[in-house]
Amino acid sequence: MRLRSTVPPQRINDFEIREVGDEICLFEGQQLIMTDRQSETNEHEVFFSLPLHGAILITGLGVGLVNEHLINVPDIEHVVIVEKHKEVIDMVWPHC
Repeated sequence: MRLRSTVPPQRINDFEIREVGDEICLFEGQQLIMTDRQSETNEHEVFFSLPLHGAILITGLGVGLVNEHLINVPDIEHVVIVEKHKEVIDMVWPHC
């Protein structure tokens, strides 16, 4: 399984969503912050296999991979995502 981001390429201030090969990447300036590459899915795989329920807190919106999975888990009542960069929220959230 590989989770894929649906966020289109765009830029707000120093933040940019780019397509790099078959990956969606979030950059701040030249610094890569998050991607939807297979290694990101693998890193979160143990989290996805847990019996999640109730309220969930996520730190960082990234390219929207984790929340896309969580909204489909029936026993989760709500998800709170804390993202410190308004630009990331403005670019990513409309596509989640």
